[in-house]
Amino acid sequence: QRLIDRRDKISDDEFKIEKPQNVFRIAVLGDSQEEALQVPLDKTWQKVMANKLSANGKKVETYNFGLSGYGTDQQWLTLREKVWQFNPDMVILAFSPNDVGDVYKNKIIELKNGKVEIIQTKNRSGGNFLGKIARETYTYHLVAKAASTNPQSKRYVDAFRVKILGFPKEERFFMSDAQLVQGPFEVVASQKNPPAEVMEAWSMVKALIADMDRQAKEH
Repeated sequence: QRLIDRRDKISDDEFKIEKPQNVFRIAVLGDSQEEALQVPLDKTWQKVMANKLSANGKKVETYNFGLSGYGTDQQWLTLREKVWQFNPDMVILAFSPNDVGDVYKNKIIELKNGKVEIIQTKNRSGGNFLGKIARETYTYHLVAKAASTNPQSKRYVDAFRVKILGFPKEERFFMSDAQLVQGPFEVVASQKNPPAEVMEAWSMVKALIADMDRQAKEH
């Protein structure tokens, strides 16, 4: 849903499902370096690449699916749910070192028998037994929303959520804001040797890339 909400804020040309026969279309997945909000559209590396390749005769166009803060898991989901409808001839996955940490902290996917599966939102949101029950009730959300308008009430409700219901101290409103919850992944991982978090996340990254490769071959 976040991808849909932010699509109109990304600086890129309009995406078109129809593709002329003389066009070679490249879809680019990535994070802030690909979204490149800090530079003019014609100066992004995707557009520079398309212009240089188009000089050889065949028209090349790039569709930028990069979003700041995205990890490989969110890029995998974007590919699966959004990209293929535009019939790309090539997909480029841009990889940044912090993508490994994003995958670990986002808790979007898990591996079952080596296959990637999405973790249901209610299982990703935390909370103890009471918390899981409360989260399913209308009263809980009504009280939390009402308390958010008053600083003192919010403190009481937050304390109750953390100590009684077992929720994390910070709500995770967006998947890619996970780094604000647990702190820099690199710091967490560096406190252990070997860094089990890194190895766990890297196994998920490899599975995600393998599944992206499978999707590409099918298309």
